[in-house]
Amino acid sequence: MNYLLNHLERKISFLKSLNRKAELKPHLQAKLEFYLNLLLAYYWNKNLSSLELEDKEIVINEILRPSIGSIVSIIRKLDIENEIFGNKKAKKISTALDKYPGVRNQIIGHGYSYEDDIDNYLIKFEELISAIEDSDIWLINENYNLIYVDQTVNNINYGINYRSDGEYIAWQCPELVSEFQVKSLYIQKNDNEYHRISPFIYIKDESNFYTFCSIEEKLTGRTKYNKLISTGTYQLDNIELQSLLISDDGIKRKNSNGTVINSFKNNYNKYIDVGIASKIQNFLTKNNSSVYATLWGHGGVGKTASIQYVSQLLCQSQEKKFDYIIFLSAKDRYYNYYKGRIEKIDDNISSLDQIIQYINSIISNIPSFELESILNFEGKILLIFDDFETFSKEEKIKITDFISRLNINHHKVVITTRSANLITGIEIQTSELTQDETVRFFLEALKNEFPQFNRELMEKELLKEDFKEKIHEITSGRPLFILQLAVLLVQTSNLKDIILNDIKSGVENPVQIAPFCQV
Repeated sequence: MNYLLNHLERKISFLKSLNRKAELKPHLQAKLEFYLNLLLAYYWNKNLSSLELEDKEIVINEILRPSIGSIVSIIRKLDIENEIFGNKKAKKISTALDKYPGVRNQIIGHGYSYEDDIDNYLIKFEELISAIEDSDIWLINENYNLIYVDQTVNNINYGINYRSDGEYIAWQCPELVSEFQVKSLYIQKNDNEYHRISPFIYIKDESNFYTFCSIEEKLTGRTKYNKLISTGTYQLDNIELQSLLISDDGIKRKNSNGTVINSFKNNYNKYIDVGIASKIQNFLTKNNSSVYATLWGHGGVGKTASIQYVSQLLCQSQEKKFDYIIFLSAKDRYYNYYKGRIEKIDDNISSLDQIIQYINSIISNIPSFELESILNFEGKILLIFDDFETFSKEEKIKITDFISRLNINHHKVVITTRSANLITGIEIQTSELTQDETVRFFLEALKNEFPQFNRELMEKELLKEDFKEKIHEITSGRPLFILQLAVLLVQTSNLKDIILNDIKSGVENPVQIAPFCQV
């Protein structure tokens, strides 16, 4: 028994005592499916990283919008030590789990179930629940507390202990006892034994608790939960589910749709659309007339962020569009909007030889200078050359010649540049934001970068035209400067004060800031 089951069982007993069969139906279903989610949560955290790559890929793809049958299938794959499936002592529970999807479809998913069939419904669910509860699995038949880890301060973890008797108390535990992830839920089996069950079981507060339903949006990890005991759903962005990967060796990572992408740091915390992501995506997925496109515009208007965002979209899509996506940056400096200054980048690419060597290291694990292996690649490769104008004139010629030799059936190339003189292929132009777009971006930036900041007063002020005009004037409608303005606002909490700043004059020659922006 645990805190959630305690509350659920109390409600079930109450409904039985009043013979409220119609109300009892969904509660029995919720109890049975809570057991499913509990098993999923436990084995997911325990064994996902130990799965063979092929099985891991299947599990990750099935978890997106799972049916009851696929949840049972996932638990079976995650049960790599045969604690349930293949264990004679757990025959009842394995049989019940295998049987439930068919029973559920028969009496819920297909056809109709009226009041005259309610006794049959209740009998079947209670039989399955009894089979599960009669097992020797400790997760099902032992009492344990649920621990929500809220924060860590001075090597001490603090949170809430949801006790098996249905009560809750404050909890704390030294970090030396066990490793915890903050904002996660754990089973406390014994005093010092903890098992994580997030993100599939979620306790919002002492009277609102939920179980996993589906991943509604893979790119953000937005997860839908079903409420236990009463009707309702809840959606939450899970970074953990957002970054589901098949493998990651620190150099490249394979995503659930099979796309392999090299490791690089996105230069945004959460992407804010500047109006060009869809154009880039259309070129990469629908255009068959050109191998490459040029994404150009002033510094700080969102070129790099947009192509990085589209790369992530391609990695998270259901259908694999590219076998490999390789992002290469020639950028040798960037504008740090938190500090308001230009900083140097040391690991940039500066030559075609480096490009070829790096591409080969990703697609064949051999850092060779062999050009033919890339030209003759029979799959599909997307190559991105960021900040193209930074290359020397000689290297630009070499790289352009290399691109011209690529096969449109197997290769796509996107270059980003500030120079209008370097436009070739399909042209995708970026530009500064309008006044209204600047305000929208500003509010989104505050929300993404500083979620705890109170934005309500700012939103009222920003409805005034003079504020819109001033913010647009001092940022030139460039996302990078808008982000810096958001940083300044959080430090002062006074919109009237920050619009007196000219953030573009933070260096001796403000005209030179823009070429080094990398948003």
